[in-house]
Amino acid sequence: MRTTFKVLIFSGLVMFLAVAAYVISRRITTDVLLVRAQSRLVPFRAERWVYSYERVEGGKIVLQPSPGVVVLKEVVYGDSHGSLTTVSSSLRNPDRFVGRLIENTSGYYASVVDEARVVSSHRVDDAALLNRRALAAVSGCVIPNRNQITLGGESIQGIDTVIVQQKLPNARITEWLAPSLGCFALARKSEKQQPEGNLATVSEYRTISLSLEVPDPAVFQVPSDYKEVPPSELDARLKAIEGATFSPEQQRRLDRQREHLDQLYFGQKRFR
Repeated sequence: MRTTFKVLIFSGLVMFLAVAAYVISRRITTDVLLVRAQSRLVPFRAERWVYSYERVEGGKIVLQPSPGVVVLKEVVYGDSHGSLTTVSSSLRNPDRFVGRLIENTSGYYASVVDEARVVSSHRVDDAALLNRRALAAVSGCVIPNRNQITLGGESIQGIDTVIVQQKLPNARITEWLAPSLGCFALARKSEKQQPEGNLATVSEYRTISLSLEVPDPAVFQVPSDYKEVPPSELDARLKAIEGATFSPEQQRRLDRQREHLDQLYFGQKRFR
């Protein structure tokens, strides 16, 4: 009996050490890859425009010819550590920038409406998740288990990109990802299956300008006097600034989405 007990203790100890060794080696591997990846990242500022090839006609969505219509503009800032800030325009007015999304490798993620001086934020602890852009750059910007294939490379705005394509049910997405910019998409094409069975382009991201410059640290920060609010309030403030109006059915759908986001938000805050 005593021998059996010793065997169990020994087996448990071996298992514990094996698990500990795996966790430590995984963390060391992640850290080593991260150091390699971050040494390759180049700070940048890029302006992207989103073009839509769909329009509503007679209550139906129909395709329109190239070059499409600009529906959104973004100014994106990336630093050498993999942090990213995206400043987005209003969907109602592509020339008016109203929102800011901060993804900081320190673990701070925030949606900001500077005009209303409000922020909705949360934190992420997993190192691999925080540094996914830098780590993805090491692997050639192809993420495992996403049904992705590479279609060669192409230079956009003087930056080398990897063309990555992902097949989805009734759709296909092709991206031109720049490893030196943390796999930032300098171009993206979304295709959707049509009633006739063919795939047609419905939207595109195009990089209008790109400069390799160190961003102002302020774009990754939120002023201390901004009010922390749940996602529902932040979205309501944003929609008010945009002057958006909704039908009763659209409002009910929007309320359900806001309620879901608030549940996630307060759940995450509760366990901090």
